[in-house]
Amino acid sequence: MHKNEKIIQAITHQGVLPLYFHPEETTSLSIMESLYRAGIRVIEYTNRGRQAMKNFRSLKKSAQKKIPGPVAGYGYGE
Repeated sequence: MHKNEKIIQAITHQGVLPLYFHPEETTSLSIMESLYRAGIRVIEYTNRGRQAMKNFRSLKKSAQKKIPGPVAGYGYGE
C-alpha cells in the first residue's frame, strides 16, 4: 500500500483531521502528544505564525523518537 493511501485510511479511521498551530514549541508538542494518546495518528500543523516552521521541525523530530505507529503524518500548509 502506498504511503498516501495509508494516510487517507488513517484519517478515515480516526474520523477527524485535527488542524492546529500554537506559537510555543512546548505547547505544540503537548498538543501532538495528547492527540496521539487520544488515538489520533494524522494531524496537520498549520503555518500560521513566525514559529510555525521551527515548531514543525521539532514536532517531526519528537514524533520520530516518541510516537510509534503505522502513520504519524504532518502537513505544513500555507
